[in-house]
Amino acid sequence: MDPEAALEVIRKGYIKRIDCCEANGVPFFVTFGVGFDAQVTASYDQKSFRGPLSYVLSTVDQFIKHKSSLYRLHLNGEVIEQKAFLVTCANADQYGNNAIIAPEAELDDGLFDVVVIRNMSLLKAPQVAINLFTKNINESASIDIYRTDHLIIERENADYAQVDGELLELGRRIEITIQKQQLPILVPLPKS
Repeated sequence: MDPEAALEVIRKGYIKRIDCCEANGVPFFVTFGVGFDAQVTASYDQKSFRGPLSYVLSTVDQFIKHKSSLYRLHLNGEVIEQKAFLVTCANADQYGNNAIIAPEAELDDGLFDVVVIRNMSLLKAPQVAINLFTKNINESASIDIYRTDHLIIERENADYAQVDGELLELGRRIEITIQKQQLPILVPLPKS
């Protein structure tokens, strides 16, 4: 957001190649999700005003309304059937605003992290939120994280999905793939 810093990256930065993921052919670079995060995105899209307050209101509203759904995940030669609050595929570690959903995800390793939040009750929500913002979400007993390069999600109904924060409607079957180091980006030199 700082023009001088951006010019410095242009002058002294270097090219790094990052992975590109796709959900039913729709590209994403950071996160893809079904369940709660998709419903929050849908609620946020319907707000008449934008900003942090409308996002918080959408989150609270959807937390009250959202019910877990049954998902069947095909990954790494296994089929995992689980009722879940959300399923997020993370190529990067965070949703944004320092909400770290997958602390070990890397943009250039050819894998994405599949984060499954199984159950979310009013009692568990504060601890999960704290873990989300302290980079400790993987320590929560309600969360499973898998690493893969290919995932098929089967869900009960066609519904919303969020792709890098944008809302989509997708069918019951969603295939997530990754192409290793396909997108060249200009980045700052590492700090020494």
